[in-house]
Amino acid sequence: MTMGDVDDQSEVAMLARLCSQWGAGETQSVVMARQLLKRAGQLAAERGTAREEELRYLLELVVAGRTGGSVEDRLRPRTQGDPD
Repeated sequence: MTMGDVDDQSEVAMLARLCSQWGAGETQSVVMARQLLKRAGQLAAERGTAREEELRYLLELVVAGRTGGSVEDRLRPRTQGDPD
């Protein structure tokens, strides 16, 4: 097991706990966490941004969807100069 594997496992575990707090079952929360991390990596590669930035973006989308907030602003393509 490499140091990267440990980091990946801890990220999955942290996100899985968050998903569980949002009501996902144990198995589903792990699946959701892995999917979020995978998509964040894909977006980072496509956009030339940091994976952490894209993960934040995805989590904001989840929160907006859960709270009934406006997702439209978050779904539009972001550019380098956009405010947070």
